[in-house]
Amino acid sequence: MNNQKDPIYAPLSYEYMMSMLFGIARYHGYAGTHTPADWKRDLRKLCKALRKAIRINIESDANHKNRLLSLCDRLDDDLAKAKTIDLMNVSYIETLTRVAFTLMGTFPNHWNRKAPHADRFWNLGGHRKLSYSQTDVQKAHLVVSLVDVQKLVHVELREHKDMDEAFRSVNYDPSRFIAWLKKEHPETYCEIF
Repeated sequence: MNNQKDPIYAPLSYEYMMSMLFGIARYHGYAGTHTPADWKRDLRKLCKALRKAIRINIESDANHKNRLLSLCDRLDDDLAKAKTIDLMNVSYIETLTRVAFTLMGTFPNHWNRKAPHADRFWNLGGHRKLSYSQTDVQKAHLVVSLVDVQKLVHVELREHKDMDEAFRSVNYDPSRFIAWLKKEHPETYCEIF
């Protein structure tokens, strides 16, 4: 078990994640060892960001949303009280696991099950079910991101040099852009959607 003074090592992948969330100015060069106090500060910062993202992005019944927010509040309290890196990490892992399952519908309860391996035990849709929807605006931004920013999808554009230019050619009208993509690049539309 780590004591209060043992450092924790954060790999480069963690630095990248923190930079994506909070900016490279604060987290460039973050990979390496950190004191428990620094680790606690950053975990609490992540907790507050998660809470904010839930508050802004989750549309659900009040009970569900309040449950998610209270998990974040409890995590922040647990982190504030934690004296070791081990306790901080266990609190964080436990809460993120609860948040993930709660987002999918509800946290499973297999307390009295001997072998809860069957799929039926993992259907969490008894109270609500997670589903995603996209507006044409979101679809248009996704296409531009996948093709021009992330370069995960290749599209051979004849009259435009990039997707942003194609989007501009329809006066940034997302519905017209999606219709254009369906007509001119049906294989790409099907690949993405």
